[in-house]
Amino acid sequence: MAASGKLWAWGLNDQGQLAQSNLNPLPIYIPMGSATLAATVAILPISWQLVPNPAHEQVTLAGLSAVAMTGQLYDNQGRLVRTTTSPTVGLLGLAPGLYLFRVTAGFTTRVMRLLVE
Repeated sequence: MAASGKLWAWGLNDQGQLAQSNLNPLPIYIPMGSATLAATVAILPISWQLVPNPAHEQVTLAGLSAVAMTGQLYDNQGRLVRTTTSPTVGLLGLAPGLYLFRVTAGFTTRVMRLLVE
């Protein structure tokens, strides 16, 4: 694909691989009508973080805008130990160790490490 977004192809075309009726080993432009071949999407950095980390009684997901979210906390064996729809998660009753906190907000999902002391 050229920087202009045009799709170019080349080859022998001996069996119609280029969807052309002639044998043409030179690059040829293949019109795509209104189909989008590529798009550039601006991806903003996500500054979510768990605070405090290490944590004792609770942890809060900081940097989350006012968007509906879901979160799952997994232990180091991959077992789900907590679920939440709030940016704050209670940790009472959890054994000290390393956990993974999976958060989905909007179309973004992120997994963060959490150390429970």
